Amino acid sequence: TIDLTHIISTSGAYIPGHGTPTVILMGRNRPPASSSIRAVMGINGEPTTPADPAQGLVWTAIVNQIDQRGSESEWVSVADIERDKLAKHPWSMGGGGAAELRELIESRGAARFDELITDAGFFGISAADEAYVLPPYVPATLSLLPSDCKPVVSGDEVRDWVATAEQVVIFPYAVGALADIEESPGMYQYLWPLRTVLWARTTFNKRTYRDEGRSWWEWHQVVLRRIDAPLSITVGEIATHNHFVLDRGGKVFNRTAPVIKLSSEATEDDHLGVLGLLNSSTGCFWLKQVCFPKGGDHMG
Repeated sequence: TIDLTHIISTSGAYIPGHGTPTVILMGRNRPPASSSIRAVMGINGEPTTPADPAQGLVWTAIVNQIDQRGSESEWVSVADIERDKLAKHPWSMGGGGAAELRELIESRGAARFDELITDAGFFGISAADEAYVLPPYVPATLSLLPSDCKPVVSGDEVRDWVATAEQVVIFPYAVGALADIEESPGMYQYLWPLRTVLWARTTFNKRTYRDEGRSWWEWHQVVLRRIDAPLSITVGEIATHNHFVLDRGGKVFNRTAPVIKLSSEATEDDHLGVLGLLNSSTGCFWLKQVCFPKGGDHMG
């Protein structure tokens, strides 16, 4: 019902007071009249903050090139894209041949990544990190058992092929189920004074744990099957580059370090093979084409 005529990537342009990467869509209230759509694709962002945003290098390039199909500068390139290529997300708005390279990579793949994995997503949310997350030396002073706590990995600790857990978290689960806290005297003694606060946590239904009859010591949300098998691949959710790490078990992961599980038959060598591709420069390029940037000032 809408004739989309132009897609203009303004993610590299300086927009005062606005840090989220942007795109301009132009269309007419009619059925599509052409099989192609004019696209202005980004190559580089502003090198410095322009004194006059309207005269910024990226914005000026967009204005000057939008009517010149096939033009390319240091900042943007312009092309007509077949409408059917934009029928589903993600759109690849990288200029200078980036979109074409992404298509080439995808066409040459021997298999899709989702064919290799059995599960993926975040592991758990306590919704009370102030109570559950502790420095590693504290559990012994609270008479907590080693089984009461696990090293917890956050996204900013997943870097350069290594996940170094700098803190531990109280983990009231055993054998794939919520444990009876009274069977762990140290945990019970530590958490009991906090029960009113923990019971007051809000559920997804906007009710309290007490109102829903939930145990006051349990985590807000946890997917225990994602640590059933010892081998996992985790990733730093927000980073400038791709940081994937193989974990051999014994840790848990907060919401900023999602977990990827291969099949139960996959060996450690299988995991390392996948890891090599995920951490490669080719993998980094592909991810930058299909993942949403979190923002920033885009300078440079």
